[in-house]
Amino acid sequence: MRKGARVDKLLALCITVLVLGGGLLFASAAFGLLARGASNMSSVAFKQVLWIGVGLVALVIASRLDYKLWRRFAPHLFVLALIATAAVFIPSLGVEHGGGRRWILLAGVSFQPSEALKLGSILLAAAYFGGLKARIEDIRYGLGGLLLILAGPTLLLLAQPDLGTLGVIVISVLAIFLAAGARWRDLALMVVFGLVALVILASVRPYVLDRMTVFFNPSQAPQAEGYQIKQSLIAIGSGGFMGRGFGQGADGGFDIRRRG
Repeated sequence: MRKGARVDKLLALCITVLVLGGGLLFASAAFGLLARGASNMSSVAFKQVLWIGVGLVALVIASRLDYKLWRRFAPHLFVLALIATAAVFIPSLGVEHGGGRRWILLAGVSFQPSEALKLGSILLAAAYFGGLKARIEDIRYGLGGLLLILAGPTLLLLAQPDLGTLGVIVISVLAIFLAAGARWRDLALMVVFGLVALVILASVRPYVLDRMTVFFNPSQAPQAEGYQIKQSLIAIGSGGFMGRGFGQGADGGFDIRRRG
């Protein structure tokens, strides 16, 4: 952390609980798969531990930086994240999987640049609305700025398509907008706008309507769009509130090898 800065104990506790809880869940699933003959768990476990280490190092580095630097460079980071996310459409870089073009392959390593776009959008929204103050009640600066921030990510993620990541970005930016003092009128307009956009999207992209339908009735496509929901219900039904026990998860309840 910066010299003289204090640790936010509540935030540190939340991070610790999330990391330890996630580690225990992964270990439980991994031991269960090993008991059933899975052979690639060592490489999967190594990647998980590696990313946890990278995340902790990034946390320490970020905590030592003055928040004003984040505000200063937020637009630059956001633009770089947009460019990286758009790079998936370059034939020699982008990789398509499961009907979505969301990954970049470099030197044999694939990664999803839209993850950086999540962070870039949050930083830009925080920097913009944090400096807006009373003008946030002006629809031009408040709601207008919100729509401008969301425009780039929306266009790119709809083209990939990656509605899950888009949903995370929209909800995160809206939360910052609300915390900054947005008027309920503007939030109501965003809800109406979002519902209209969802209806239009479902009409031009049939798979969106399929996802919505399967969400309420997973049995319609148990091996396709409804797979994750169905397996979640199986896991809850077989384990109840307390679960089946460490490493005793059902075969179909949670599979780390399956891509979402």
